Amino acid sequence: MPMVTGKDEYKFKNPAGGDIGIPATFGATCKSWDAEDMSKTFNGAWGCEQYADGTEKGNPNHFCRDTWCYVDACSCATNTPIETVMFEGAKGLFFSYDLCCDGLATETLCTGTGSMCGWDATTKKCSQKGSASDYLNTKCSPRDETTCKKFSSCAWADSKCSAASVEVREKALSCSKVVNNGACQCKMPKDLTTMTMFAGSTNKYSYLTYGVDEAFGGSCKSWDSEAISAEFNDWGCLDFSAGQKADEPNSFCRDTWCYVDACSCASNVPIETAMFKDAKGLYFSYDLCCAELSTEKACKGTGSMCGWDATAAKCSQAGDTSAYLNKKSTAKKETDCKAFTSCTWADDTKVCTAASMAARVKALNCPTKAPSTTETSAAQIAFVGVAAGVSLLALL
Repeated sequence: MPMVTGKDEYKFKNPAGGDIGIPATFGATCKSWDAEDMSKTFNGAWGCEQYADGTEKGNPNHFCRDTWCYVDACSCATNTPIETVMFEGAKGLFFSYDLCCDGLATETLCTGTGSMCGWDATTKKCSQKGSASDYLNTKCSPRDETTCKKFSSCAWADSKCSAASVEVREKALSCSKVVNNGACQCKMPKDLTTMTMFAGSTNKYSYLTYGVDEAFGGSCKSWDSEAISAEFNDWGCLDFSAGQKADEPNSFCRDTWCYVDACSCASNVPIETAMFKDAKGLYFSYDLCCAELSTEKACKGTGSMCGWDATAAKCSQAGDTSAYLNKKSTAKKETDCKAFTSCTWADDTKVCTAASMAARVKALNCPTKAPSTTETSAAQIAFVGVAAGVSLLALL
């Protein structure tokens, strides 16, 4: 994202001239953002200033009251992701009305929030009405050839800019298609285990006092550096998720990872997450996502956990899972420690540490024959030598 120099703000080029700073929390959660007070300094560009400053009280179905948030387009493929053309320096930034409409649990809320939500009386659910092309045609059409071609969702033809076809837009997403014996792939947490939902929400997980968007961890990304994490990543990555620290590519905040089914991904170093207190058996993998990085430069320049094998010309995880687990286990009390199969409580020292490799493999309880302790250990510790210099601080 293009940032305002020295500020925690995105740079928005005002059509009337000059640049305007937009708070980094803009679009991070489901809200009628164009009617928010924080938007009044810049949303005059599309006619919503009277909603943001509070002078317009009527017309709840105006587009200025549409509820939306930014999303990972690949994780939210079924939630009608739409590429935003607001920030000229941001490529592949998508938002969703549908995801936020889905959080409106009653017909009154659904039909009374903006112009994009529609109520299905049969299913009793709220979802987006209308197509992405409507928005894109409106936003693409004023652009000249140069700026039109900067966005994969816009197409230049017959000397004018308009929405690209659905086929072109889908192809441009380039979603993760890592193949690992046809089994291991990124998954959303709710598809792997029972997740405690944030109060009043159907699409946010509960983490401490925060709501974590369900797209979090659903595909390979440096999630702790994403704007989606800015509201809750209280483990030292706030400057990264707010768009700062571009000069620290090897910080743990830029580690790429996703949630996985541990049994399907036994050879991709699955690690049990200790982030969600009530989520049992939820695993993530750096290794699967490191494997997506096809060049030495990309591999070495993405976070702290990927290592390049010059002989095989491949990228894979370069760290020991016990280091992460020990870091996250030590702060836990006995009850919380015993809630995670990857942790073990010592009655004599009253300390929580990472469980042994054998215990962790056994705890997976995969439906088919689990890999032997020896086989899994070899996969897990293949890069222990590198791990000595790796910081595993990210709270995943």
